Amino acid sequence: SVRSACVSASVRSAPALRPLAILKEAAATKNMEASQVVGALLDLEQAMREAAKEDPSISVSTLAALDGAWRLVFTTGTVDTQKRVGAVNYFPIKAVQSFNCCNMTITNGIYIGDIALLKFFGDFDWDEKRRRLNFDFD
Repeated sequence: SVRSACVSASVRSAPALRPLAILKEAAATKNMEASQVVGALLDLEQAMREAAKEDPSISVSTLAALDGAWRLVFTTGTVDTQKRVGAVNYFPIKAVQSFNCCNMTITNGIYIGDIALLKFFGDFDWDEKRRRLNFDFD
């Protein structure tokens, strides 16, 4: 099943609660201002960096929480992409990223209802020190 959000105990810290609430609202309504979404993402990333300094096990729990299927609601792209097409782009159709953390594979799918129109497959790796996901499609 697609999970709309996964909130680990580390994300429930006070500095993370407000940006997380903003991101949940943006996902639910798909009409929040781009500057608010990007600001919330940056604030959440900062809160998680600070939490990870105090508790390095957060990286491992973040990878574990990634396992499963995630609905793509919006993307932010690189800074250059943001300048060309805008800071936040909401997906007009159902798009899902699925991660299998046992074999480190990723699947991206575009759907109409539950029917996959297009799927991409690849591998991913997790940079534990930076808490960063890197992936490439075959």
